[in-house]
Amino acid sequence: MRHGKKITLIKISLSFAFLLLTSCTLFKPVAPVSITSYVLNSIPHRLPKYHSRSVSLYVQTPTSNAVYNSNRMMYREKAHQIAAFALNEWAKTPNQMLEPLIVESLQKTNYFQSLITAPHMGNYSYSLSTHINQLLQDYSKKYPILRLTVQAQIKTVRSQRVIASKVFKVTVPIKEHTPYGGVKAANRATAIILKQLVHFTIKTIGSQ
Repeated sequence: MRHGKKITLIKISLSFAFLLLTSCTLFKPVAPVSITSYVLNSIPHRLPKYHSRSVSLYVQTPTSNAVYNSNRMMYREKAHQIAAFALNEWAKTPNQMLEPLIVESLQKTNYFQSLITAPHMGNYSYSLSTHINQLLQDYSKKYPILRLTVQAQIKTVRSQRVIASKVFKVTVPIKEHTPYGGVKAANRATAIILKQLVHFTIKTIGSQ
């Protein structure tokens, strides 16, 4: 009987120890998930310089399609799919990051007497609106690419008439098959589109 009691006591002790270890594991603080944020901050390296003209341009805050109107970083791995990375995101929405880059790129040309952005309003001759249709890391093909599509419109203040409209589409290879590789490709694509946008804007206004 004593031998049986000893075995029972050992079993109870082991069970109690197991419960203690399990409870410690269950109630251990969960390590916080680390999310990495990235920015769009690239502008063209070489932009033409012009003699300043007495032209003021209102650069409207860019808009975007609903799926890109957040700081989620979007990708796809197969056709007709769109998803967001769980641990990688934009520091701001793409349209918020694009606005200062547009202004800085236009400033570098020295073409405009003034560039106006909200909420600082004033007199201006033309307005430039932009809309992000797509900003997507596409891994559905053998060689991944970054897709960036931006639509631009220029209006005259005098008539509020659209005098020019254009859609800019750029695809850039994603050399590293990672979210960060997509970020680097997105910055290269942004610089390319900004150069095209600057040329389009100045050519349009210069022809008026």
